[in-house]
Amino acid sequence: MTNDGNNPSLDDKQYSPNVRVNRQETLLKGFDPEGIDYDYTTAEKIGMLPETMGGNKNHMGSVAPVTPEIYEQYKKHGLPSGESYILLKGASHPTHEYAVKGEAERGFEIKKYGDRYFSVPKQTQSIESILNFIDEKQIIPKFNLTPEQEKAFAGTQYGKIEDKTPLKQSILARILTGDQSAGKITPMQQKWADWVQSQLPQQ
Repeated sequence: MTNDGNNPSLDDKQYSPNVRVNRQETLLKGFDPEGIDYDYTTAEKIGMLPETMGGNKNHMGSVAPVTPEIYEQYKKHGLPSGESYILLKGASHPTHEYAVKGEAERGFEIKKYGDRYFSVPKQTQSIESILNFIDEKQIIPKFNLTPEQEKAFAGTQYGKIEDKTPLKQSILARILTGDQSAGKITPMQQKWADWVQSQLPQQ
């Protein structure tokens, strides 16, 4: 398989015959984050190679560091800034659970942002604790809610009051804890979340 300008350029010879076939099939049909395959494209773009010795010989890593390009693509889905990793194995991959366990052992947890799974530091703060901090510091978010966010919370306590500040504060806390109920967030909401994150006391 050669590089056509879109696919990775790593020579197939660096893989075992079986992996070579699977790689070609995956590149042709595209990687499915819910499937059984491996994301060779992302792995090769950052220079990952199969292990050459030891118990993991011929295997490649389960996660890859999130690059600025990946972060820019997924921050609108709530991917937090800072250290994080993108999963390279589909959720149905035979060794997916080993990846989840390995990440947990080093203090990370697997969460889905958009259409991909990521390994992010385990959240040590709850929505409630962040809301308490926001209230204590009297932080008033200056961003607009999306129609989808307003609709999603219309039936809650936030939808019963005219003042949207409490909902905005809640959205901030949900973004910072990786809570998917925040919905698809805007760039301005992410900027506010990043700023609040920088103000939170270190754990």
